[in-house]
Amino acid sequence: MMMYQPEQERVMEEGESLLTTLLRPFANLFQSSATQDTTSEWERTMQRHQTYQRQQERHWEPEPIPVMQTVQTYSTQQRVTMAQETVTKQRNAEQISTLKTTTSPWQFAEMIRKGAQMDLTCVEAVPEALKKLNINIPNLAINVSDESSNTYRCGSRTDLSTVIELDLINNHFQLRGGPKQGQSSNIRAGDNDCLFESLAQAIPQLLGVSGEEFREKLAECIESNPDIRRHIQLGKHQDLLQRGLFGGDNRGRSVDRDEGRKRRRRSKSPFVHDDPEKETSALEHLLTRFFAIFDMAGAVQRTAEHLGIPRSQVVREGGSEHQDRSSSDARCHAAHVMRIQITDRANAQLTGSNAALNEHLITQIGYTELVEKWANMWGGIGQNIDELQALLLKLLEVVDFSQGPPRMMSNYSLEYLQNTVASLNKLLLRIDPNATPVTLPDQGFWASLFTNNEITADTIIEICKESFVIVLNKWLNAKHKHFMNTDSNKKVLKQMLTVVKNSNTSNLLQLGRDAYKKIAQLLSAKPKCGSDKTDKDNDKDNDKGGVSSNGNKTSGVTIWGSVKETVKTEAASCNVEPSSFLTTALWILLGIAITVAIGFAIYMAAPVIIKFVSKPAVVYSFTKIIEVTTVVAG
Repeated sequence: MMMYQPEQERVMEEGESLLTTLLRPFANLFQSSATQDTTSEWERTMQRHQTYQRQQERHWEPEPIPVMQTVQTYSTQQRVTMAQETVTKQRNAEQISTLKTTTSPWQFAEMIRKGAQMDLTCVEAVPEALKKLNINIPNLAINVSDESSNTYRCGSRTDLSTVIELDLINNHFQLRGGPKQGQSSNIRAGDNDCLFESLAQAIPQLLGVSGEEFREKLAECIESNPDIRRHIQLGKHQDLLQRGLFGGDNRGRSVDRDEGRKRRRRSKSPFVHDDPEKETSALEHLLTRFFAIFDMAGAVQRTAEHLGIPRSQVVREGGSEHQDRSSSDARCHAAHVMRIQITDRANAQLTGSNAALNEHLITQIGYTELVEKWANMWGGIGQNIDELQALLLKLLEVVDFSQGPPRMMSNYSLEYLQNTVASLNKLLLRIDPNATPVTLPDQGFWASLFTNNEITADTIIEICKESFVIVLNKWLNAKHKHFMNTDSNKKVLKQMLTVVKNSNTSNLLQLGRDAYKKIAQLLSAKPKCGSDKTDKDNDKDNDKGGVSSNGNKTSGVTIWGSVKETVKTEAASCNVEPSSFLTTALWILLGIAITVAIGFAIYMAAPVIIKFVSKPAVVYSFTKIIEVTTVVAG
């Protein structure tokens, strides 16, 4: 009789064990149903018990705190807060008193190091302090406007300076028309640092600097700069300080100032964004901002006619006062399509019977898109478009969108138009000193004899296009280190440049014409009476990008529907897909990630699988399985 070798016995035992392990799941399928039912019933009982416990915990309420205890706790907290405010006010008063009386630059600098409130002398030292922080902004000028509308210029005095506009209101520096509230929350500022906070909103490079570092560099400049030293030694700073021209920390303001600031804070749009989490590609957003100018120009004209005021009195330049959402994504900003404000004069009349028109304008101006930060940050293309939009709206006031097709206003002022173009060129040359100024056709006598020098609506549209081209070329040709100067950003700007250059003038004018008719339709619509016909008509108007007569179904997408369609049409004619850049990039990244993951898994698992399969016990087990399967099948 044949005897097995010890090695063969070990292999067979391992094979039988492995075979048992492999077949155990199949054996479990044939367990008695009674056992399974018993187990399932026990599990269901336990689940019901656990659910009951969770419900009891959820409905448990702590005993109410006695009212007197609550009052006492609040009073204690209030006393602590009041004591802290008193100490802060006393410290600020002592430091300002020192600054008002000293003629020593070194004592002045020491007070700044210790956290004193900052005055215009500190603002004068900002350009040099930025250089010490390796932030080089050529010809930087800072204009500070006080509550009496007096403007003080600090820094560069040349006409082609890079200008930052600050307001000094209630001893508080704030950036005029700066980024949206909440987007500068990562600024590392301390007490009395509202000047630093305002500058950091305009200069992104300061986001990596702390308030203490900034103060130290300012103090060094005050001590080392001979002009600033002489200014302090002669006591020229004292008069401005005596007049209250200094800024402190916004956390240390009085209750009255706090309430006033709350009243001026940006309000929410009356309508919540229809898709708060939807992200828009940078290209689509920037193109929308260009085409939206012409849509808004038509809406402004019809609104002005209805209110009986000049078009220039409907909207003005300024930071947006309404927004329909905020960004919870650190990568994105909730960026407005239009950066303008409704004027006080128009606001006063947009009430009562004009409530629907008021809601429409607020929703349109408050509409935002989630977009990559670089496309909206102050100091880049976003700031330039902010500044351009209000000026181009002013330029478009000479176009009559009530006519089909739109044409020049019959009574437009040539002087007004020339002054507006001059203001536009001043802005463009500040943005890009190497830019070629935009011009109107020569209106001289000899020019009229030999050339067609008529100014038409097409002429105005071409100037708008040229202005955007100048801004885009500025960033495309940028060589210095800047958050705008990346290959991916420049790719977006090149695509935008192509679309803007080749955009159809008639389509741009038609945007204004359509917007004019939408407002006219809104004003002529009767209040909803509940009939089926009214509902259908409203739905039809919304589908066409109009406005429902009841005004409460208005959404950002509906309001800018014509603009979005024009963006797609113009981009398609240039073989550009506005929304494809973001989507394509995400799919490429996802594909790369999946490929790398699969490759890594194969690389890690292959040696283990080969080693496992090559074991004699595994070979023996699979051989037995094949034999049993063959017998059963036979």
